[in-house]
Formats: sequence, structure tokens, C-alpha cells
Amino acid sequence: MTKFYLTENNKEREVHFDVSFLPMLISGAEGSGTSFFSVSLISSLALQGLPVVFYSLKSQARLLFEEQIGDRKNDKDIVSIESGNTELAQKTFSEFAPNNKHVLFIKNAETVLTKELLAVVEKSDKLILSGDLSRSLLQKYVDEKKFATTIVMDNRKGYLVNKNTQGIIRVENE
Repeated sequence: MTKFYLTENNKEREVHFDVSFLPMLISGAEGSGTSFFSVSLISSLALQGLPVVFYSLKSQARLLFEEQIGDRKNDKDIVSIESGNTELAQKTFSEFAPNNKHVLFIKNAETVLTKELLAVVEKSDKLILSGDLSRSLLQKYVDEKKFATTIVMDNRKGYLVNKNTQGIIRVENE
């Protein structure tokens, strides 16, 4: 079981992510823990029963997501797009984004988030972008978008900021 802990004012407490934290930006360089954290977060939302569209460049992330959600991966409201298939991703997000029911998760956003894909997903209030967004060609958009929550990862911990909370966040498998 995956749990998230926030340290705020020298006190640690468990955090339960939900749609009120969205849209969300999770940014960090390779090796910072961004991948595991973001996949664990979207898995926790899927396990709460939320419908999810999952897309990543690398198949390891998709496999981790499917492993973490177990049998839920077979549910019709869980859509796991073939890793790295930009054409299929564009088509799938174009189908699901307008209804605003699914949480739209894009990992490796610095690589896979094209202007065309961004145009499809940017208005969703259930969007999660994850990756090393300092390397993104769409940096200006990322800097200007109003995310409800921003998490900057470093050394397997993140600094979380949203309107209600700020502090150090970490994920733990128990």
C-alpha cells in the first residue's frame, strides 16, 4: 500500500490526494524520484475509483502503474495508452479530455507534450503533468498555467505548494 506524508511546520501527517489537488504539476530531474512519486500518485487516484487516462514515454512507468492498481487495470474507465505512441496519445486524449471526467496523466511531459497535445489537454481541471519540465520546449506554458498544486522533486522528496498547504512531501510503500 502506498502512502503520502507531508511535513509542515515540523509535523508529519498523511496526505490523501484527490481531485481538489488538480490540476497538478510534478517536476524533477531524472533520478529525483519524480517518476515513482507521480506514478504512485496517479495509482492512488485510480484506486479511489477515479477514471484515468495514463500516458508515458517509457513502458516501465506504465507497467508500474498497472502493477500498483492491480485488477483495476482491467476496468473500462482506466485507459493506459501504449508508451511512446504519440499518434495514439493524441487520438485518445482528444476523445477523453472534452468530457472532463477522467484524470489526464502525462508523464515524461518534457518529451511527449507537443503543442498539439497541449491544445487538447490544457483546459482540463483534472490534468497531471509530470517530468523534467525545466527541459520542456513548452516551458512558457508551464510557467504561465495556474496549477492548483505544484510539486518540485529532489532526492526522493518533493516540495508541495497549493492554496491550502505547503511543505515537504514523500511517498512510502508499506
